[in-house]
Amino acid sequence: MALVRLVSSVRRMLQPPQWSFFPQVQLEVLPGVHLPEESVEDADDDALWHACPKSKVTRSRKRIRNNDPSKRLKNIVHLQDCEHCGDKKLRHRLCMGCFKKGVYFTS
Repeated sequence: MALVRLVSSVRRMLQPPQWSFFPQVQLEVLPGVHLPEESVEDADDDALWHACPKSKVTRSRKRIRNNDPSKRLKNIVHLQDCEHCGDKKLRHRLCMGCFKKGVYFTS
């Protein structure tokens, strides 16, 4: 089936357009290779329409999808107090106030 589609697509690509000013060349097929019927080409054309939406997505539906609570930013709940200065810092991170003062390097 895949070979049949490949042969039909190659045949379509090699055919010159109808509006061409050049003389048309008859393509010869290898002996023993049978070209598919035109019904296979119709099946290929139908496959091109599957990705098209049937109607426009309304603004409200789009906003519902994009503003889903699982996609929003989460609150930071893993804050700790710094041992040196008492400022808030993230767990397993350096305190930026102490880092800029050089407390971590002097003690």
